[in-house]
Amino acid sequence: MSGPPITFIACVEPGSHRLEYKAATLFLTMRRNLGALAGASIRAYAPRPGRPVAPWLRELMDHFSIDYVDEPINAAHADYALANKPLALAHAEATATTEFVVFLDTDILMWSEPRAFLFDDGIDMGLVADTTKTTASAGPGDPFEEYWMRLYDLVGASARPFVTTTLTHEHVRGTWNSGVVALRRSAGIAAQWAEAMERLLANDFAPAAASYLRENNVLSAVGVARFDRLLQMPVTYNYPVQNWDHMSAHGTTPEDAVLWHYQPFFDKAFHRFADRIDAARTFRDRLSLTEKFADDLRRNYRRRIGIDESWTQWLRRRARLGPRIRKLLGRSKPSDARIDG
Repeated sequence: MSGPPITFIACVEPGSHRLEYKAATLFLTMRRNLGALAGASIRAYAPRPGRPVAPWLRELMDHFSIDYVDEPINAAHADYALANKPLALAHAEATATTEFVVFLDTDILMWSEPRAFLFDDGIDMGLVADTTKTTASAGPGDPFEEYWMRLYDLVGASARPFVTTTLTHEHVRGTWNSGVVALRRSAGIAAQWAEAMERLLANDFAPAAASYLRENNVLSAVGVARFDRLLQMPVTYNYPVQNWDHMSAHGTTPEDAVLWHYQPFFDKAFHRFADRIDAARTFRDRLSLTEKFADDLRRNYRRRIGIDESWTQWLRRRARLGPRIRKLLGRSKPSDARIDG
């Protein structure tokens, strides 16, 4: 009997972002909470050369039946970690046998069955609008308008849809978050995303403010090119739990969310979790720690939100020194005006 018609993909490289420890909680919550999709194929990619995961995580992935892919898929752009996303997803699109493939950022916790990933006929792609404008364009006259027109040319997009950002409620040209990317495998969208990103990296016209988000913005341009077959999924499929108060006030609570995309906002808690995992002696100890930690995040998320930073970094952030200095120098970034929720 065949399993669910979907393959999930995440990246698990070691490093300062503690993706290995975040992967442990992601895989645990997926196997616990995917519902009818609980037996789905899950792949964990280490796409850059020389970055294998720790033995303890290999053991945990074996326990959860996670397929580990340690191949140099992102050797050409190893200095740009976010290239891992389209390249890993394109690899899965080319090699999986399921009808659907879904990329998930590793800083995600899954809480219920994501039924929207199983598209109806006529849908090939599912994305959630981004939380803020950041480097999107609000239309003619916006400083990023020319950049987006070039992105549309890059992927052959003729549509010009607008979306509303999920946190700041800004009206911008189609921009979606690359942390959750659901695709119909036969449509070849991941290959298009990867190929367009590689062309951009080879002839980079991204403005400095948009350099980090190149993969995300290329994905959004691809979404525009495929807009007639794009499902705009609700924020419950890419829920910023760090902004729970703002989101709840607008009608969507953390308990409503299919998954939480917490980004760096549980990093202080993950620092402590990593220390405990590293000190644990047995697999059973590490599995128990992971289970307890995931349960604690679910119950106590309000108290666990916190960036892992030094006292001087905290002071600088509270004083907003960076935005103030950039304003004095006439070099403000679009993100300097963002709200925190």
